[in-house]
Amino acid sequence: MKLIRLEIILVVLLFGSIFSQSVSPNIKADRYSITGRNAKNIVDHAEKLIARNDGSIAEIEFSSEFSETSEKFLSENLNDLGLSGQSELRKTKEYSDKLGMVHKRYKQFYKGYEIPVAEYIFHEKKGRLIRANGIIIPGLKISTEIRISENAALNIAVREVNAEQYMWETNEADAGQYYPKSKLVISSRKYSLNKEDLRLVYQFDIYAKKPVARYNVEVDAITGEVINIFNKIHTADVSGSGNSMYNGTVPMTIDSLSAASYRLRETSRGDGIETFNMLNGYSYSSSVDFTDSDTLFASDGAAVNAHWCAEKTYDYYYGEHGRNSFDDAGAAIKSYVHYGSNYFNAFWDGSVMTYGDGDGYSATALVTLDIVGHEITHAVTENTADLIYSYESGAINESFSDIFGQALEFHNNSATASWNLGNEIFLDGTSMIRCMSNPNLKGDPDTYLGSYWEAGSSDNGGVHTNSGVQNFWFYLLTEGGTGTNDNGYNYNVSGIGLENAEQIAYRNLSVYLTPSSQYIDTRAGSEQAAIDLFGAGSAEYNSVVEAWNAVGVPSATPQLNVVQSTLDFGSYVIGFSDSLIVEIQNIGTG
Repeated sequence: MKLIRLEIILVVLLFGSIFSQSVSPNIKADRYSITGRNAKNIVDHAEKLIARNDGSIAEIEFSSEFSETSEKFLSENLNDLGLSGQSELRKTKEYSDKLGMVHKRYKQFYKGYEIPVAEYIFHEKKGRLIRANGIIIPGLKISTEIRISENAALNIAVREVNAEQYMWETNEADAGQYYPKSKLVISSRKYSLNKEDLRLVYQFDIYAKKPVARYNVEVDAITGEVINIFNKIHTADVSGSGNSMYNGTVPMTIDSLSAASYRLRETSRGDGIETFNMLNGYSYSSSVDFTDSDTLFASDGAAVNAHWCAEKTYDYYYGEHGRNSFDDAGAAIKSYVHYGSNYFNAFWDGSVMTYGDGDGYSATALVTLDIVGHEITHAVTENTADLIYSYESGAINESFSDIFGQALEFHNNSATASWNLGNEIFLDGTSMIRCMSNPNLKGDPDTYLGSYWEAGSSDNGGVHTNSGVQNFWFYLLTEGGTGTNDNGYNYNVSGIGLENAEQIAYRNLSVYLTPSSQYIDTRAGSEQAAIDLFGAGSAEYNSVVEAWNAVGVPSATPQLNVVQSTLDFGSYVIGFSDSLIVEIQNIGTG
């Protein structure tokens, strides 16, 4: 007699309802979902996880039985997140939202140096940690040796920028404030999340005057190699009124200096809305107030438009999203109009808004509702997700500015509003900067990694091109639509209207995204935002999912769970045979 033990391996696919949609046959997600006991075995108190292929945890859904705060969880479970040794998390921001949830943002540090791409957000409701998401890079072993001096690194960075003149080289009184100061951080080329790519770098903010640009430059502290460089400039109290360039006569709040002297400043919104005249020069310190002898500003339509649009942008964010200026702390919104000569651009430089007058022959001043809203939204993004202005995260950054710029136009000028960005500035009446309803029209993609996708390094890695993917997603989510994307997927999206779509987009930007978020993170964050606002399985949630399917952005792949059991069938005579019936059951919800 011989004891025969039969080992059976049961393979069960566990599909969660959030992750059950098949999207693009030629795109493989780099995430997979883990549920139940398998999730808890990895992260204590977890009910569901989204993990990356490198093993790091992208999202955590905590068990309803867990009743502790973020701080309590972190004090006991850092190792579960892959943090040990000389890695730590430091809280950088805490804020609450209109749903009563509290969100706490943490940055990862290694040996005391910040890792800008690594941020984790913990979400609490009624004092209980319910969810967390973001980037943590586990298992770090990085040399923090410094072999080149700060001055040597600065010289390398300045040579790389190679501008004609820098802001600190002028004779202006404030020139000294622009002299670059370094910050030592841990970064990687193209902001890769691979731990092998990370190194200690000098990070510089270099502001060039001619040509105008504001570069983030990172120099390896050991080799002196420039590993990243990108332009941080994002392109695009009395009652009064003004003759605007694009919106007719508009009401404004202005500042009364005396009975016969008024200027384009006000203090009723946050710390104020202030609009200045650069006199077609390049010196901010030499700018002057726009003034008038009465409350009707009739002589400069571009100035009136910039001031009024800044007021409308403040009102939009405050009224629709409860946000007090771009920093949610009432920061003054300062606009500088008539920048340079025939300057065809508008930008947020990290401090103020600047608007050119157009090129002098095909376009006029860049001070329309959608463009002003676009630029101020860059300031909002900098103070929320702080999306790195490079490659995918930069494209998502640009897209949010397009989204809220167009939302501002629809809210304030619904009769003539369109999904075309910047169309009002062009003299031919047909041109535009971008088209959200048909990105391909301007050579931008409407499908992730599809036709027109910019895979190179130009334009900071295609930030103004690849924004088309989320732009089209937002258009479909708002208006609805049917069609076939570049991957052959036949989609049918039911529109949920602008009010609902913009609430989902804003919650995603302000609550769930982090500096290095990619399109797959943006999809996940918007789906969770829809659940928060409207509920799982709601019509709004289903439209969010189908709109992402339509633009080809993948979701997390369900995990292939392998359950191994040894079954004891007792003793059998050698040569004896019998049959065995095995039942496999899908216990998921998808």
